[in-house]
Amino acid sequence: MTATPDWTRSTYCSGGNCVEVTWSTAANCTSGSCVQVAHTDGAVFIRQSADPTRVLEFTPDEWTAFVKGVNAGEFRSGEDA
Repeated sequence: MTATPDWTRSTYCSGGNCVEVTWSTAANCTSGSCVQVAHTDGAVFIRQSADPTRVLEFTPDEWTAFVKGVNAGEFRSGEDA
């Protein structure tokens, strides 16, 4: 993925110190409905750009295991398997 800066202030922020993250979107995403990823020190967040209100949260270890599984072809099905 190529990082596309998209700083978002936490909706829970009422001033002072707030959490901001950078969402990364694949450079080849042209549909407007793309998977976006944000990394923090303690978590990895995933969302769909068309509906950014729904966010999945993973630990860094869970995310690393998922990416390794994708790269190893563990999630292929049908003709792609």
